Amino acid sequence: MGKLTVEEFDKIKQHVNIGGEALRSVDMEIKRESFLTLGKEIAYSHHEWWNGQGYPEAMRGDQVPLLARIVAVADVYDALTTERPYKKAFSHEQAIEEIRRESGTHFDPEIVEVLLANQHRFSNIKAFSEFEERPEAADELLSRAASAGMPGGTPGEQPGSVPESAVPHGESPGRDE
Repeated sequence: MGKLTVEEFDKIKQHVNIGGEALRSVDMEIKRESFLTLGKEIAYSHHEWWNGQGYPEAMRGDQVPLLARIVAVADVYDALTTERPYKKAFSHEQAIEEIRRESGTHFDPEIVEVLLANQHRFSNIKAFSEFEERPEAADELLSRAASAGMPGGTPGEQPGSVPESAVPHGESPGRDE
């Protein structure tokens, strides 16, 4: 499979309106704002670009709803790092570099800064996802966590505990109450 034709891409682009309209119709039935209101906003706008070159409305900058700007980065990260029938998955590093390159054009630079500042957390999320898919591999995953210095991977450390070094200054490692 190669690149999409113009006609195929135009068809693909319809998903923002199809999803947005589906959520709008349900949202109208509820007759009040709900989480679907936010979902509708995201569905309609997550392919808008920071520089106005996206679709369907060619919104730019802060015209694009904040949640749609956040989901745009997450959506592209997921698309890049997921193997598809037509492409191999990018590594985390390759995906981050691509998103960094598109900061200020495709993506809100502030959202990209937040992603870059928190990218170290992705290995924790990936390990958890792998555990959900293969619980029998718990020992292997904990061993990898220990070698990567992740919480829960150090012998004698309680699973899910957070070492003091991982807690930002002035915050408590305990649960929010």
